[in-house]
Amino acid sequence: MSSRKSIKLERTTGEDRISELHPDLKHLILKDFPVEEIARTSVLSTQWRHIFRNHPDLIFDHIAYYYWLKKQPFNNGTVVEFLKTIKRILSTHTGLLDQFVLYVVHTQISRNTLSLVDLFDQVMSIVPTTITKLRVNIQVNEPYAVTITQFPELTYLEIYCCSLKYHPTMTFLKLTRLHLYALSVPHNLFQPLSRIAPNLERLSFWCCVWPDGDTVTIDAPRLKEFVMDNCRLRHCSFSETTSLSSVTLNLKHHQLNNNSDGFRHVLPNLTSLEILEMTSTIGVLAPCLKPIEFSECKPWALKKLTLHGLRLTRLSSFMPELILLLKRAKNLEELSISDYSTESDELHHDNFDKFIFKDVTLDRLGRLSFVLLGESYHGLQLLRSIRPCLPVLINLNIGYSSTKLDSTEQERVVVDCVSEFCSASPNVKVTYFRI
Repeated sequence: MSSRKSIKLERTTGEDRISELHPDLKHLILKDFPVEEIARTSVLSTQWRHIFRNHPDLIFDHIAYYYWLKKQPFNNGTVVEFLKTIKRILSTHTGLLDQFVLYVVHTQISRNTLSLVDLFDQVMSIVPTTITKLRVNIQVNEPYAVTITQFPELTYLEIYCCSLKYHPTMTFLKLTRLHLYALSVPHNLFQPLSRIAPNLERLSFWCCVWPDGDTVTIDAPRLKEFVMDNCRLRHCSFSETTSLSSVTLNLKHHQLNNNSDGFRHVLPNLTSLEILEMTSTIGVLAPCLKPIEFSECKPWALKKLTLHGLRLTRLSSFMPELILLLKRAKNLEELSISDYSTESDELHHDNFDKFIFKDVTLDRLGRLSFVLLGESYHGLQLLRSIRPCLPVLINLNIGYSSTKLDSTEQERVVVDCVSEFCSASPNVKVTYFRI
């Protein structure tokens, strides 16, 4: 009897210790749990009863949806019922909500009914206007129009596969991060950025379309990071972006034509540049690279360069631009290269001499990452040719996805190539990793 009391006392003591935790610590513990699991904590004890109603993050993403679906009889729940559940949770939430995420993909919807669109509006209308982070991803037959003017406290905004209801007077004085994915951007949306979001620091466009291939001017005085990936756009220019230091680009559908100087004033001040599709982007940037000061007294400030989408069988089409890029990057400290060549590609022997990086010296480069995404030896040839440019290399990372790199022959070629780096830089640390 005494032992049972002792056990009960120990359990009670343990429960009391957990229940007496500070609410902020409880919220931190629950942060990575599905919303339904967080809701279930309200039945643990009186101390936990109001934790869910005050939880600062309500994330209704695809994970939350499928978790909720498993709890329905025979997994027969619909998106309409899921949205009604979200409404009930929002209506009983009494704390200060910081982040709200709504994620509904087309595979979860049998058809786009008017009642469903109405429910989206009802849910968004009862989201507290004091939220600071908002993520909306609603993939329906017609782009759902999100109204954001009622959230003036936003610091983070992410809109995916929706449209935005534009109002000329809307301002977001605290917004620092804006990410737009797969949507049609209204003509006057966020123009000018300096007025609508004067403190914006990070801006991303992914698979966005501007009406009639519009011309966009980015004027964000505090912008630090800019991403443009696979967007259909006629021209992009920058104004009042002196703080911009990091740019990520894929200009596959960029129709600059004779207006190729859109990035001319941005490149000289960059410390980080990532090119997502080399063969299509380098041609656009090349005219902008030439005016960069090419001298020992004032080298380019760029320190980190990442190049994706190299297809070495097309080397002759972009090798001059690549050499031009590396010549100006004398302050480069970190270089990452991904080779997309495949075994079926053919690289003629008379092109091997084009691998030589003439007049390129990266005497500050300490870290080189080289990823072989294909099954050919072309990337190794490029890796070997770039070695003389790197006198102080410290870290060499070789990544690969091809199973053929496990074969004895190709492994020997890789080892021989790496040994050249080790001979030139005895202190280099070599790491192999799979993609």
